[in-house]
Amino acid sequence: MRTFLIALLALASLPALAEPSLIVLARHAERAEDGTKDPAISEAGQARALALAEALKAAGIRHVITTQYRRTQQTAGPLLAAQGLQPQVLTIKPGEMAAHLQEVAARVRALDGAVLVVGHSNTLAPLVKALGGPELRPLCETSFSHLFLMAPAADGRRLVQARYGATDPAPASDCQ
Repeated sequence: MRTFLIALLALASLPALAEPSLIVLARHAERAEDGTKDPAISEAGQARALALAEALKAAGIRHVITTQYRRTQQTAGPLLAAQGLQPQVLTIKPGEMAAHLQEVAARVRALDGAVLVVGHSNTLAPLVKALGGPELRPLCETSFSHLFLMAPAADGRRLVQARYGATDPAPASDCQ
């Protein structure tokens, strides 16, 4: 019995496991069409990046995850500058999307506080699912205004879908 009590006291003294209090997922802003594989964001994208920083200024974002692509980093840029943060850059390797999604989900789960993930049209819906949310329709190539907010709940994670910045064109029937 004494060993059990000592073990129980030892467990009680351990810090709680890290878990994000809020996960925000956003697609990168509009990209400039410059013919490269890694375009910067356009003027409209710069306005959207500012709108993202404004929308999240009171969210207490403590961690930001982007990919190696300039458009994700530039989308997070105004928020990073305003909050004095550095992004955690997770590389998407060609042909290894499933591994990338697992890596991002594992990294997010290991963080505490509020986390922003800036991803791509083909990564956000699968990330919501990987982080305990529902299965969503993929984002359209013309959709840039979606925000997915996830918070812990007793029965998994609660998901709120929101919009920010300029309005997107009407979506196609097979995407949002």
